[in-house]
Amino acid sequence: HQDTANGKRFMYEVYLKAAPDYSGRVTVPTLWDKQRQTIVSNESADIIRMFNSAFDGLDGVRSDLDFHPEELHGEIDEVNERVYHTVNNGVYKAGFATAQDKYEEAYGALFESLDWLEDRLSGQRYLAGNRLTEADWRLFTTLIRFDAVYFSHFKCNRQRIADFPALSRYLRDLYQVPGVADTVDIRQIKRHYYVSQRTVNPTQIVPVGPRLDFTSAHNREALGPDFEG
Repeated sequence: HQDTANGKRFMYEVYLKAAPDYSGRVTVPTLWDKQRQTIVSNESADIIRMFNSAFDGLDGVRSDLDFHPEELHGEIDEVNERVYHTVNNGVYKAGFATAQDKYEEAYGALFESLDWLEDRLSGQRYLAGNRLTEADWRLFTTLIRFDAVYFSHFKCNRQRIADFPALSRYLRDLYQVPGVADTVDIRQIKRHYYVSQRTVNPTQIVPVGPRLDFTSAHNREALGPDFEG
């Protein structure tokens, strides 16, 4: 992707512009401040919170959307804590494990949480307060990649998200929120994981499948109100 702020080709160049003596890891996402010419944050959880309200009042920025409402802070944080450690990060713990017991520990925690999420989402449309919040979007990024990547590439293969009735409908529900589908490129997602992570996939062969369907009806309207974007 083109760097329209700095004209850099590689992300490490952006980090060095912010701190010429930087020698740590270079990661994304990265939020760049064009006014101060530096990196604000490279932690996705913090960036999500910033985008929720920090830019309210600027031209062209909607201030009527709140994915972290005050009355749900506790519930959102509780869900986020479990989802981050066992699902978002859990797939990586399994995928990059170099010992059988560590892999099985991460695998077990992952599917225990997916079972918990399946049960929770069988009775309510969204994860917290039955309204769309950041907790849903933080889970979405892992669910959307799961069947195409994590199931096989990271050996998280007890079952696919497509095999969970509530989770699969929930995933389609989020995917069909206006504007979300445009941010998802499964072909590029697969290429990134299977080509760049050579320790996991030394052949760099990208699988053709699986066939995925995120556009069919989810029929979750009875569980809660539609998101008013």
